[in-house]
Amino acid sequence: MTDLKYQQLKQYLLQNCVGLRNAKLSSDICRGLGISSRELRDPIPTELLRDGVLLCSDSSGQRGYFIPVNRKEFEIGTRHLRSRAMIMLHRLKLADKLAEESFGIEQTQLFEVG
Repeated sequence: MTDLKYQQLKQYLLQNCVGLRNAKLSSDICRGLGISSRELRDPIPTELLRDGVLLCSDSSGQRGYFIPVNRKEFEIGTRHLRSRAMIMLHRLKLADKLAEESFGIEQTQLFEVG
């Protein structure tokens, strides 16, 4: 995504998606700005966080993306991320255990690179 498109997206979100009640579907955001849904998902949320914009999403009831205005909205908007992260960590723990049993690896570490 170009810097110009990113700035347009950021401005759109700040003007139109503040609060859960103003959540927008990704398809609407993407169509309006001419970007793909992948561009919206990866790595845009991380870039927005670096710029001080807390972008959340809620898939229950077809709500979409929004900027939370309170802690409750933040919790709603990050629920699915927490769930996914826990599933992935559990899977990684099982894989580490199996690798230790299969390959004799004494100690594997989460997030070890290389």
